[in-house]
Amino acid sequence: MPALVDVSPDESVAGEEEQLHSGLQELVYCFDSHFHLDRLRKRLRLGSRATLEEVESAAPDPTEKAFAVEVSGGVAVFCDPDTYPSQLEVKQLAAVVVGIHPKKVLSVSQREDLRVRLEWPEVVGLGEVGLDFSIPQSELWHQQKEQLVELLTALREEHVLVLHIRGRSETSIFAYGSCLDLLQFRAAVSTAQKIQLHSFHGCLTMVRRWLQAFPNTYFSFSGMVQAFNENQREALKLVPQDRLLLETDAPYFPLVKGSRVSAPHHLHIAAARVAEARGDLSTQEVLDLTEVNGKRLF
Repeated sequence: MPALVDVSPDESVAGEEEQLHSGLQELVYCFDSHFHLDRLRKRLRLGSRATLEEVESAAPDPTEKAFAVEVSGGVAVFCDPDTYPSQLEVKQLAAVVVGIHPKKVLSVSQREDLRVRLEWPEVVGLGEVGLDFSIPQSELWHQQKEQLVELLTALREEHVLVLHIRGRSETSIFAYGSCLDLLQFRAAVSTAQKIQLHSFHGCLTMVRRWLQAFPNTYFSFSGMVQAFNENQREALKLVPQDRLLLETDAPYFPLVKGSRVSAPHHLHIAAARVAEARGDLSTQEVLDLTEVNGKRLF
């Protein structure tokens, strides 16, 4: 895998690679729509400029597959002010979004740093940002909402809004509904806004409500679908094929047995779990269509 650049194959390269693999395995491309390169480097004890090629070497994938998999693109998410990327690094990455985890509060200077980066044409989105109601202190929920409303003023028409929405079992659906209401009625976000619901784990009702309010909403799923309850599996099945995304959320939620991290080149395992949960697509079909969807969105 090339280092930090977009590895989308052109026709000639793709043809050569397919011929190379024709006698061995079919080559399938995939797109990781959400991974934390800075945190992945830290977890693997790599340098702050380590490439995805170095990540792949440090986190091997011994999984047996019926086809070869290559990461053709992905979205590097930076939501820690201390590790926000320089403009040079952003230019070297295929796609970058910048935000702040909702459990954290930006200082005035950090907020300005974020706004500056959102003006860079190479930054494709704001995120992850959102609401996290998994914490019990309800007074912090108000603080999260106020910060999100302010951050949304920096959202540009061409940006993708990458949303982190969480809650405990009893507050999860409330968190999705609260965020939707905030976007519609407080922040007056355009109904044409491109949105990624990162690591979606909502219900059928939330899929319908978000698509009705914001038709350009995409639902992203990780390997955590194996822990879904019946309502969440039904929601996954309802997501239209052209609004389905895959992610690793690397370095979190390891997919390879015995590994302490997940990584973009492990994405095929998440695809297999999504395919099994949906029941209407093969693993390869999930990889194929989510690659197309990811490149369309980002």
